Amino acid sequence: MVMPLPPLNALRAFEAAARAGSYVAAAEELDVSPAAVSQQVRNLEDFLGRKLFMRFNNRVVLTDAGQAVFAGAAGPLQAISALTEQVMSGGTRSRLVISVLPSIAHRWLEPTLAEFLLAEPSIRVDLRVEEDPVDFARHAIDLRLCYGRNLYPGMTTVDLCTDAVLPLCSPAYLARYPQAAAGLAHVPA
Repeated sequence: MVMPLPPLNALRAFEAAARAGSYVAAAEELDVSPAAVSQQVRNLEDFLGRKLFMRFNNRVVLTDAGQAVFAGAAGPLQAISALTEQVMSGGTRSRLVISVLPSIAHRWLEPTLAEFLLAEPSIRVDLRVEEDPVDFARHAIDLRLCYGRNLYPGMTTVDLCTDAVLPLCSPAYLARYPQAAAGLAHVPA
């Protein structure tokens, strides 16, 4: 579907004139002549079939249609300008794909990730919550959080923390089988 768009240079000239209240001030901002601004505004008015300004000597006042166009166009034009500046300055957001086991995601990663994203607002995180094993290449995974090293022998690993495994039993079971609980404490890991 083709989007019906007005001439964007004309929209840009209109927005500058509406904001400045003058073709002369808009022309200075856009580094063109006031006649060029006037011509662009006329092009936009012709495209829309509506008068956008009432002209009074060296100033312009928005009509109802002009107010509607300005209200709808000013924000998006500013957003396009900010995006252009961000891309040109190299400030585009990075993407980090993290794959994580469900238990780690819910118990550890959620609060940690929130702190990380506040500290690094330029990084976009795509989180994949999934069971082992995962295919790093197929899913473009940058980082995997899991238990142990055995499933990914060719990968560089870093220990984040260690788990403690403890034998637990009810008091009734311990009373019936006191040696069973004591024996589990000596089983090698």
